Amino acid sequence: MLIKKAEVARFMLWMALFPFLTVGVGNAVLLAVPQARETLFALDDGPHGSAWRFAWFCLAYLYWAFTAWFCARLMYGREFPHDATAGWDPAQKDLAHKLARRVPRALGLVATVPLAVAMFQVNGLYGVVLGGLAAAFLAFVVLRHKLPLLRGSARRPGESHLRHFKRLPGTAWACIAALVGVSWIVFFALWSAPVTAGRAIGSPALLLVALGGWTLFGSLVLSYWPNTHAWPTFNWLPLVLFAAFSELDNHPVADARHAVAPADWRDRRIELTEHYREWMRHHRAGEPVYFVAVAGGASRAAFWGGMALGQLEDHARRQGRRFAENVFMLSGISGGSLGAAAFVSVVAAEPREAVVTARLEAFLEKDSLAPVVGSLLFPDLAQRFLPLFDAVRATDRSLALEDAWIADWRALAGGNNEVAQWWAGPLTAPLPPAQAARRDGERNLPSMVLNTVRLEDGQRMLQSNLRFELPDAFDLLDARFDTRHLTLAGAVHNSARFPYVSPAGSVRMAPASPAASAGTGGASAPGQPPAKAKLPLWGHLGDGGYHEGSGAATLADIVDKLMGQGLVRRDAQGRLVACATAEAAASCPNPVVLVMLDNQPEAFGANWRRHIDGRPLQPDPWRLAKDWPLPELSAPPLGLVRAWTSNSVRAEWRLSRLAGNDPERYVELRLPRYPGARQPSMNWQLDDDSRLLMKRAAARDCSSPAAVNLADASLCENLKRLRKWIAAEGGAP
Repeated sequence: MLIKKAEVARFMLWMALFPFLTVGVGNAVLLAVPQARETLFALDDGPHGSAWRFAWFCLAYLYWAFTAWFCARLMYGREFPHDATAGWDPAQKDLAHKLARRVPRALGLVATVPLAVAMFQVNGLYGVVLGGLAAAFLAFVVLRHKLPLLRGSARRPGESHLRHFKRLPGTAWACIAALVGVSWIVFFALWSAPVTAGRAIGSPALLLVALGGWTLFGSLVLSYWPNTHAWPTFNWLPLVLFAAFSELDNHPVADARHAVAPADWRDRRIELTEHYREWMRHHRAGEPVYFVAVAGGASRAAFWGGMALGQLEDHARRQGRRFAENVFMLSGISGGSLGAAAFVSVVAAEPREAVVTARLEAFLEKDSLAPVVGSLLFPDLAQRFLPLFDAVRATDRSLALEDAWIADWRALAGGNNEVAQWWAGPLTAPLPPAQAARRDGERNLPSMVLNTVRLEDGQRMLQSNLRFELPDAFDLLDARFDTRHLTLAGAVHNSARFPYVSPAGSVRMAPASPAASAGTGGASAPGQPPAKAKLPLWGHLGDGGYHEGSGAATLADIVDKLMGQGLVRRDAQGRLVACATAEAAASCPNPVVLVMLDNQPEAFGANWRRHIDGRPLQPDPWRLAKDWPLPELSAPPLGLVRAWTSNSVRAEWRLSRLAGNDPERYVELRLPRYPGARQPSMNWQLDDDSRLLMKRAAARDCSSPAAVNLADASLCENLKRLRKWIAAEGGAP
């Protein structure tokens, strides 16, 4: 009997496979993924939160639930020429009859009630609204036959619920046309204007509309239509098409269609040590030289890095002192690169009297998730199955994310046309175009190195406004790579290619490189560059955190390189000092301070490098580790992840050792875990509460209220150390 019931269950599942899948995926993502829950919190706040955005979400919510119920009803209600239930005994058919009526209603119930309950926990009013919509929808599902337009012929006693129509009625065709029309309208809106349309609709609504569209396509095209012709169901076809076109690569790291960069600006970059000497020539004697690493973590890293640096700069400006102009290098990873690049851009654009954090917040608070999610779920996904889309208009979801940053910066710049184009221009755009020929009186500005990684071998890749070589890293802006059209937004994205949300970016050899010439086989005409399609693929780039997530490794290598040139030395007490020249008799009055910004909310623990008083916390090999559940299954993958994250720990320890483990010369600003507060997620969209928590932490004056835990106390102590450096007239504070 159990075997017969299992056969009925398999039949019901296969016939309505797509409604089951999309309802399950929607609930799993929105209820269980922290990043998705954050988008629900952001529905009514921030620059894009509004009643309209919640209204779009409500419509998408009903669309998703209705398509699941409607498609299941069609699949169970149509009398197909090939009856898969032929040969079943009466008990099996009776069970199928009952399920045919109850399963679509159950799908509607599961698609509405859990999300309404979750929304009530996020926002009481919105939860009540969703609850009311769920009740109305379920009442419609149960009582629809009493409505005049939907009232059908009365069923005869004992008539099957599994087979009761041979062709679709006109109302069903009209409903299908309307549902498909909604999906295509959203598709073309996101294809033509991913930033505007994506932000207007919002990520949660986009997900639900996409799931509803997949339900329609899978149920009607892959299941309903072939069954009407007595063909096998094509539910397997998406996997075959996806595999067949998986080699299509429409994610170049520097696409000429996106922005046109000046003719090889990369060669005009200044060499690291040359720039350092010129930078030091304009540096005030006795003032510190900062080297800053900004760890990764999507928008959380960007906002924490931007707010921490911005608050220090605003503090310096209020005191008539300098901070940003004393930062020589910012090393960014993932979202930390966005925060670092935003800080440099705002400092370069704003006069000295401006409030930096206000402009940074206006830039970093924007929703960067909706444009990329919309492109991922609609045009870019369609490209996986129908490659012709990209030939008409770019479907690369990378461009949606980069366009969002470009548009946000243009809006921030206002009428300043030159400044407004910085993020659509080369990586050097926010900096003086010829720093080697800088004029007296020009401001010192921080240089940037944005870290990424080649996925094929985990090799570190560097993107910087300066030219330099490191023994175990490649320069992505080397002329041998086809990266002439790389924009500042593109460089930030290369460092922050968040897994799956952002695609791996392909790097090809430049047309003039020996590898490119060999790869084309001499097919191009003399004097003409080879066709872009024939350029050899060098590799794919992923999030810089794949190598190590702190940015400290590259920063330590740069300090090492300057020490090897005699431009950074140790004084008589073993502390790092910055020198303007490499001569042995040169005076080195400028202390070097290494700063680490980390955005992972955590309590004070063994993975911190400093105690509250600044003393280094040495690793304790005898500390008992927490036991893992199901170690036979969990130990290998968790061990790999922990070993990978240990790369960041080792890089930070190395940076600390370079500073001589001196708490005044190596300063950590780590986001504390505040008890009772919802911690910000690692996401491309943050809600108001998450941003407010980080903004208040970065602005702590540490006089009141008292620190709530050791992590908060440690942040206060380190903020005091940096503020003392800012206030010092020269030498150690």
